[in-house]
Amino acid sequence: MHRILITPPTDDVLALEDVKRHLRVDYSDDDALISAMIVAAVGLLDPAAGGTLGRALRPQTWELQLPSFYLDTGNEPYRRFDHDGRRSWRDSHSAIKLPHPPLISIDSVTYDDEAGEAHTLIENTDFRVIGKGGRSSQSIIPAPGKCWPAARWQPDAVRIRYTCGYPAPAAAQGETLAVPETMPQPIHVWLKLQIGAFYENREMFEVAQRESAATLPDFITNMLAPLRGYV
Repeated sequence: MHRILITPPTDDVLALEDVKRHLRVDYSDDDALISAMIVAAVGLLDPAAGGTLGRALRPQTWELQLPSFYLDTGNEPYRRFDHDGRRSWRDSHSAIKLPHPPLISIDSVTYDDEAGEAHTLIENTDFRVIGKGGRSSQSIIPAPGKCWPAARWQPDAVRIRYTCGYPAPAAAQGETLAVPETMPQPIHVWLKLQIGAFYENREMFEVAQRESAATLPDFITNMLAPLRGYV
């Protein structure tokens, strides 16, 4: 399968002033440097920048391209054949996992039929979403009484476009947040600690036989383990 980033995130994961408070920096001389370190730390996690957490930190739009709707639990395409050797798709209703939770919305599900004609499936009519809003991967499955249609066998025959990520908090009047922060706190803590390591060690260097001073110890890195997304 292919994962294509359609719209990268635009909202900040961490505010510069919040990070400066963590670093105990009360001057502006290093603002550009700290901002660059924020981008670098976020890029270690966020999939839009090639990060390895497997979880979208801020809203972003992806397109998942598949050669078929009919997949096994690992999202690898498989084929079934009937008695005369033709492909048969009737008996499979596999869920299609969507990478980079949390899911915000399904924007479109389209496919090319065996004649090459494009079609669009309708949510809650042709398919439904399961696990939306959960901490693990979300999936789409055929709607009750429906099955996935047969698609033309090509790498991008099925195209699922969706938006995922944690919405950025937005302030309303006073101190109440109109949109509260929903990103898990371990992500915030890890990012601030990583930025602190970057800031305190401007040059990577070895300390005795330990890892570089800008590398976080395992007990801090492991705080992200329960949040890692695997698809």
